[in-house]
Amino acid sequence: MSFSVVIKKIIIILIVFFSALFVTDACPAETTSSIKKDMIWNNDYIKWDSNNNELWKNLERDGSSASFIVRTHKSLPPYRFTITGIFEKDQFTPKRIKIVNVSTGKLVQNIPAFWVVKEEYGTIIDLALHFANMIQLVDMNFDGYLDFRFLMNTGATGNNWYASFLYDPESGKFIFSRHLSSQSGLVVDAKNKQLVTYERDGWCGEFMKYYKYRNGYYIFTKIEWTDMDRSEEPGCFKITGVPKVRDIEINERRIYDPKFKDYLKKRVKIVKREGLIGSLDGRPRGVMGNVIW
Repeated sequence: MSFSVVIKKIIIILIVFFSALFVTDACPAETTSSIKKDMIWNNDYIKWDSNNNELWKNLERDGSSASFIVRTHKSLPPYRFTITGIFEKDQFTPKRIKIVNVSTGKLVQNIPAFWVVKEEYGTIIDLALHFANMIQLVDMNFDGYLDFRFLMNTGATGNNWYASFLYDPESGKFIFSRHLSSQSGLVVDAKNKQLVTYERDGWCGEFMKYYKYRNGYYIFTKIEWTDMDRSEEPGCFKITGVPKVRDIEINERRIYDPKFKDYLKKRVKIVKREGLIGSLDGRPRGVMGNVIW
């Protein structure tokens, strides 16, 4: 083989090598990063914990953002939700949530974390995820579209609050719901098409409200609470009432008011009183009232 042929082969190999380098370098860095950071959201209720654990680990690794992909309805393309904020000392303060159409790459929505009050409210610590999920994707108005919730605050006993956004098919946006965001311990009862809230201030100090969704409104249909009476067994009683009013606000300030239960009784028709052993929501608890999973 002549010297000139060898040189030509070496030149061809070098051209191929450097061409590959330039092609690789031309690929957007965001694409490579997204592939590493994106996770596919499994919306099985029992998978929420694993979803949220993986999302938290990604936030911890990156220090500022993590994303996941989910299809919120069969008629919609998959969306990428990217959560950005500040992660430091085992706690995360969200700044915004960006939602992008994966098929087109177009921005769907940019949601600022307006509920965060610096050093007071909205920062999530790793311990909180033992008691509540950071993200929930669940249909809260039973229209078939998944709605979006982001954890604002939680306690160990079942009280938690989420910034809640309902998907609006007409505008293609997630619309903030002040009413749902103010409800503690809210869970979706898909079987009975109702929402159930839970608030607790200690043993025999529990409240649950029930809402049916009808024609765009949440209708307050039932309330249950506990009442202590040491003069008869078992000492704690479950009261069930049908509301006479449109709604009854229950919050930490009100439930510690000794007159609040009298206030309740004037605004509902009591239909049942029965002894209660255990918790009003049926979940097992430890001696400090913490939920045992």
